[in-house]
Amino acid sequence: MAKVNQTYYVPDQSRWPIIGAIALFFLALGAGHLVNEVASGQTGFGRYLMMAGVALLAFMLFGWFRHIIRESMTGLYSAQMDRSFRQGMVCSPSSWRIWPLNSSSPKKALESSISREPT
Repeated sequence: MAKVNQTYYVPDQSRWPIIGAIALFFLALGAGHLVNEVASGQTGFGRYLMMAGVALLAFMLFGWFRHIIRESMTGLYSAQMDRSFRQGMVCSPSSWRIWPLNSSSPKKALESSISREPT
C-alpha cells in the first residue's frame, strides 16, 4: 500500500496581530483616560481613543476572519488542518466552563481559589 503524504499549509506572515495589538493599546489608553475624565468631571479625548480602539479591533476581527475564510475556500487547508480548527473550536469554550462545575456555585469556586494557602 502506497503512503500518501498530505501537504501542510503554512500561512504567510500576517499584519492582523499587530493591528490587534495597536487596537487593544488604543482601547486601554482610551478607557484609562475616560475613567480619569469621569472622575475629575472634565472632558477630553479618552472616549475618542476608546472608540478608535473599538473600531480598529472590529476592523481587525472582520479582516482576519475574512482572510481565514478566503484561505479555507481556496482549498489551502488539508483535512487534518480542518479537523484541528474544529477541535479548537470545541475544546476552547468548554475549558472555560469547567471551573465553575468544581463547586456548587461560581462564587464558592472563586472564594476557595482566593482563600487557598500557598504551598
